[in-house]
Amino acid sequence: MANVRDALTVMWGCTYAPKGFVRTKLATRRRSSVSASPSSSPSVGRRSAAGRGGRTVLAFLNLDEVAAVDAGLRVLSVVLSLVATWVVFIWVIARLPRGPVTFRNATTAALFAAIVFEIFKQVGAIYLQVVTRGSAGVAFGPIIGVLVFTYLASRMLLFATAWAATQAESVV
Repeated sequence: MANVRDALTVMWGCTYAPKGFVRTKLATRRRSSVSASPSSSPSVGRRSAAGRGGRTVLAFLNLDEVAAVDAGLRVLSVVLSLVATWVVFIWVIARLPRGPVTFRNATTAALFAAIVFEIFKQVGAIYLQVVTRGSAGVAFGPIIGVLVFTYLASRMLLFATAWAATQAESVV
């Protein structure tokens, strides 16, 4: 996390004086743990509203067998997830760097990052369905999938931040 913060700080052209190894690690740990709950809550709420909770409401209204309603619930789930992810990426791009960055500068890049992240999630779900059909896939597939997903997501975040930092209104 500290390395990601350092990379984002450098991309925005911010300077900071390191406060020592231990203090930097403790500050990064505190900041990431404080922000982890609020940033993950929209994703969990989206899953509840459009997932099992939405299906329960549809069953209560006897609409669970209607194909258009099921498709609409899936679209709603993706849209809510996209919005929640967008908010998280706005926060990450604007608040993780150790310097002043406005939310306005981060919104476009965060939207791009959220769209790409949603595509990664959909492809990852398909990958897990395919790879877990065999015994070797069950043992190693999820681990490899998580590693690839983490690598691609971190690269996408750095690319989106670099894009946000080089936009015309960001450059001073």
